[in-house]
Amino acid sequence: MELHRERVGSVNQDDKWTSILAADRLRDAVENLRREAVRQNRPDFSIAHAVKEVMPQISLTTSLIHDDIAWHAALFAREDWGAPAESLSTLYCEEGYEVYGYGDSVLVDGYGSLVAKLEEGLDIRLEEVVSSIEFSASPVGKVLVRTQKADYRGHRVIVTLPLGVLKSGRVQFRPALSEFKQKAIDRLGVATVGKIFLFFNEIFWDKNQYVFGHITSYTMNQPTHIVNLWKTQGIPCLQIQAGGDLGKWLESCSATEAEAWAKRFLESRFEMTIPKPSRVIRSNWSNDEFSFGAFTYMKVGGKPDDARILGEPIGDWLYFAGEATNPFQWGSAHGAYISGLREAARITGDASILPVRLFSESRRQRSMVLRSSRFFNQQMRQMDESTIRKRIQILGNTEVFKTVSNNELRLLASMLKEKKYAAGEIICRQGDKADDVFVVAEGRIEVRLGIERRAIEIVGMRAVVGEFGMFTNAKRNATLVASESTVLLSLDYDRFERFLLAFSESTLKLFKQTVQKFIAQQQVLMSREAKR
Repeated sequence: MELHRERVGSVNQDDKWTSILAADRLRDAVENLRREAVRQNRPDFSIAHAVKEVMPQISLTTSLIHDDIAWHAALFAREDWGAPAESLSTLYCEEGYEVYGYGDSVLVDGYGSLVAKLEEGLDIRLEEVVSSIEFSASPVGKVLVRTQKADYRGHRVIVTLPLGVLKSGRVQFRPALSEFKQKAIDRLGVATVGKIFLFFNEIFWDKNQYVFGHITSYTMNQPTHIVNLWKTQGIPCLQIQAGGDLGKWLESCSATEAEAWAKRFLESRFEMTIPKPSRVIRSNWSNDEFSFGAFTYMKVGGKPDDARILGEPIGDWLYFAGEATNPFQWGSAHGAYISGLREAARITGDASILPVRLFSESRRQRSMVLRSSRFFNQQMRQMDESTIRKRIQILGNTEVFKTVSNNELRLLASMLKEKKYAAGEIICRQGDKADDVFVVAEGRIEVRLGIERRAIEIVGMRAVVGEFGMFTNAKRNATLVASESTVLLSLDYDRFERFLLAFSESTLKLFKQTVQKFIAQQQVLMSREAKR
């Protein structure tokens, strides 16, 4: 994405990197808050609330960085999920969401090409608006679908009504849907993604740039980016997208207002008077009685399990499909398609209809790994090569990290901080707050339990200690004392956890070591207790 700031101009690569890292700090802080809320069993809260809560933790060097963070937050919540930040769930907006592939995928001939292929050989009745669906357990004519033109009877019906239509109540179910299913519908959110397309006779922008980002000091009232359709489809057209409340305004205002708004934004971004568009097209999903919105999002109080509940059949008569019924890929065309295969397999009893399930990444995991990679790369730029090589040698000879590749060890080495202790100096006391892990680079450490001054264990170079707090109540379970002049490489739990989430092999080894050490310590305590 080519990034630009209002009244400042194009953002160079260094400033763009600073902007991204500031947004990463925000996302990391929100993620830490989310995990802590889950551990404490806190009620759900919005992304807007989460951002407000963690902002004091974020280092804002300039007002421009503040604008950058607001821009990135809008890009995530409003433009990506199509939701107001005040409504998007912090705990569940990405929970269990599966992703595969990278970047956008574009169908040159549009989704119509897929529809044309899928409809082959089917009897499709158009321009018939369904008013009600009646179902019962009677042996004949189990389901009745009424339209303004005809009644249709069948043994089974697959309901693929958009979530917005289900919420509107325009289609009556007789008998009414259970309170259990209706509450699931109510808890899910309907996204708004307004789009306006401006066509021009001549291209005045960089035809090879796919996305143009634009940061302003009033992001709440402005879109975040522009998409160049020439890059993907050879069309001299720019697309502006706005989600949430801004998207609703874009789809509800007059055509004249919408075009003027879009034109002002383009002129601000490209710093020029743009020509009059030859044609302007605008989406209207939020007002369309056959959709009432774009797709599903997890609003505060909603969970992916609500999508599963919505997708559960009623008896052997009424089945539900659509993106809103997919608890792993809601809000997507592929999620909707897979849900259709799911119901076909359910009705026929033929599991071969289902696509092969791949172990895909979770959206949250991928985002964390990408943020971690950027952070690691930034850290490595700030450290000289000789120090990194020395630390890699130390880490590579530890039990926890000896099988980790050098490239991954470089990342870990870049984050460590050196701490020195004199002989007899206390490193930490049992019961103290635990917030970092240590690797012994030089010297030896005594591990003491309880009030006794005698060491139960002495560890030397290349030992990993202090990790217990990550897996318990964040308290030191032992007192650590330098038995001679000692140098430790220290890493705070937040950064270490980030590394472990990115590299699972190290996580497994650390967990194994932690369990073994815990068992050994328990055996020492039991032995002492038996001697008393």
